[in-house]
Amino acid sequence: MNDDQFHELIGIKRSFIPDLIEIISPITLQRGTQGRFSKHDELFIFLLHFRHYPSDVFLAAFFQTSKGSICNIRTRVQEQLFHALGSRISFLTLAERDAHSVQYFGRTYTFIVDGSEQPVSGSGNPFRDTEFYSVKKGEHTINILLAIQPTTKRIYYLSKLFPGSINDNEIMRKTRQDWHDKLSDEEWGMGDKGFNGLIEEGLRISTPGKNQLANKYFSSVRIQVEKLKNFQALKQKLRIAPYYKIELLNYHQMNWVIGAVFCNEFV
Repeated sequence: MNDDQFHELIGIKRSFIPDLIEIISPITLQRGTQGRFSKHDELFIFLLHFRHYPSDVFLAAFFQTSKGSICNIRTRVQEQLFHALGSRISFLTLAERDAHSVQYFGRTYTFIVDGSEQPVSGSGNPFRDTEFYSVKKGEHTINILLAIQPTTKRIYYLSKLFPGSINDNEIMRKTRQDWHDKLSDEEWGMGDKGFNGLIEEGLRISTPGKNQLANKYFSSVRIQVEKLKNFQALKQKLRIAPYYKIELLNYHQMNWVIGAVFCNEFV
């Protein structure tokens, strides 16, 4: 398999695999013996799952092991990657943000803000299903907010995940103290029409309106969100029912952070 084929299969460049393998600690059994899979094998199992989102049954058949073993491996690798890579998602310094800012409407924009939704199955619980139902998408979803650097398209920030009934504006209000209010008062963000009305609340998010040039630029940056969805684990309907709300949100929060680091550095 050449490098291009490997990249198409896994979604990241082959040259980064050794760095990721160093993060992985394979399971240790009694008497200090390792499991049947090497660190490379375990990473590969996770990356196949992350890139294509096959079922555990399929991966178990492919690797000739049990469904439970596949689930344990990918969950463990996910946690290790998340804890090792999560700190790489940051707003960097004010000087670095200014260096990659853009000017529109007489304002300095240091970030583009956008929301993304991922579908999830219904739970059969009327309360949970209402909580996770997105009017915008017309289905059950989880929602996340992203802040993206305007020129390099680096992902600066990922919010917590929220049930689908909570829209982008509400997520901005709920998370502003975590990031927006820590930025300089001169910094602005650009968002789509879903973020209309936030300026009156002290949130420095303006929308392009009918300005074609600004709209074109905004669209070119938010493509980064679609790039994330090349990893099917961030796009396909989730297999954890929203009945298990905390488990669902926490598990896929880790996936989104890992995907953001991959997009920033490894693809």
